[in-house]
Amino acid sequence: MRSGRLNAPARFAASLVPRSLSLRLVLLFTVSTTLVFLLLGASLRHSLRTELTQRDIEELHGKVSVVVHHFEDIRTADDLERSVARFADIGVGHARVQIGLVWQGRWILAPSEPVMRIVATFGVARFERQDVLEYLGPGGRRWWLLSIPHRLEGGGGAVHAVLALDVTDATDVQEHFQTTLWLSGLAGILLMAALAWWTARQGLSPLNRIAAEAERVTAQRLGHALSIDDVPTELRGLVASINRMLDRLGESFRSLEQFSADIAHELRTPVNSLLLQAQVTLSRERSLDEYRETLHGSLEELERLNRMVADMLFIARAERDMTSIVREPVALRREVEEVVEYFEPLGAERGQAITIDGEATVRGDRPMIRRAITNLLSNALRYAPPGAPVTVRIGRSGAEVMLAVENRCEPIPEGELERLFDRFVRGGGKPGGEGTGLGLAIVRSIMALHGGTARARALAHGVAFELRWPDGPDAEKMTEM
Repeated sequence: MRSGRLNAPARFAASLVPRSLSLRLVLLFTVSTTLVFLLLGASLRHSLRTELTQRDIEELHGKVSVVVHHFEDIRTADDLERSVARFADIGVGHARVQIGLVWQGRWILAPSEPVMRIVATFGVARFERQDVLEYLGPGGRRWWLLSIPHRLEGGGGAVHAVLALDVTDATDVQEHFQTTLWLSGLAGILLMAALAWWTARQGLSPLNRIAAEAERVTAQRLGHALSIDDVPTELRGLVASINRMLDRLGESFRSLEQFSADIAHELRTPVNSLLLQAQVTLSRERSLDEYRETLHGSLEELERLNRMVADMLFIARAERDMTSIVREPVALRREVEEVVEYFEPLGAERGQAITIDGEATVRGDRPMIRRAITNLLSNALRYAPPGAPVTVRIGRSGAEVMLAVENRCEPIPEGELERLFDRFVRGGGKPGGEGTGLGLAIVRSIMALHGGTARARALAHGVAFELRWPDGPDAEKMTEM
């Protein structure tokens, strides 16, 4: 329950991700474009604001320098009275600049009414500092104000020069620029989103062609690979993977068809035999002993069918990794000795001696390994001529553990050796003969489950069936892959 709550945010986030690849690309591109526009807009806005502010500061400080220069010549009240006109000339030709003089609590040079209101509200001493103070005056206009004090000699007191700069236009320019920037950015983002959608659709059009070509693939056309010549470089790996998948599917279909054909062929003979036997038996009245003999014959054939079906089921499950194995240390020599003890009566009857050479231990499923050894020894005793010895060799070969069963037999062509492990192939690499023809196929499936191999090797006067297991610390990992 707790884990479900923890995973809920992740599931919610995943639900927000669009399933369309085109839409995902468009969203990623649009988000990226939006971030770029925001950063670019913020940079431009900051640059414009800095430039306008610096311009206004330079203009105001320039007037401050003039005021300070005028104050240097003013020492008395009479000097101040004579210099009022000079201070008034500071604002001439500069509509944004206002200057006023306050002496003994009254304006001897009055600025505009908005500036006078601001100064009256806060007091002239409020602006006696180096920093420029910004205020919003009547009518929504913005002012920068600065007060420069100067003390007169002879008890004349202090006079203040109030400088005011109207920065409303600069503020309006910034706001207009910001509005234009937002509208332009929004239009640009929408345009880029539309272009991104068109680009994504055009760029992903090869996927539609691949999908249309894949639609034509059926069970009868698995051998027709998708064309890779005119596929973009980024999609060639995908198309190559699809072609390899089609090859594997084709191989699986062919294997399944062959398996079905083999089953039909192998089951037809015993089923026809049972059917014919039943028809003959029922064709006329027979004695109880004859019916009993017929039932015994049918029972033997049914037991053979049951073994064949069980073997085919085991092979099918093994080939599809549906069979689990229990790994434990298995002493191969001990398993071979126990199997040989079972086959000794048959070997003695045919004059065939079984010898064991070497020993080794592997990790694997004991019943399966014993079944593989039993099938190899049964096959060797069946096809070796009477009196011919059978040898079991156990040892190590490089990084593998090997068990080989050697027996004499008629020479088998090199091309037929590997076919001995196919289903329903009996002695000499040909279908037919004794047994079900599934023994060696089961051996190969068992070795595949253990990550090993099974192969046949020609000898000077016979054949050797070799089982090889991977050895070393990584052996169990290899079997689990």
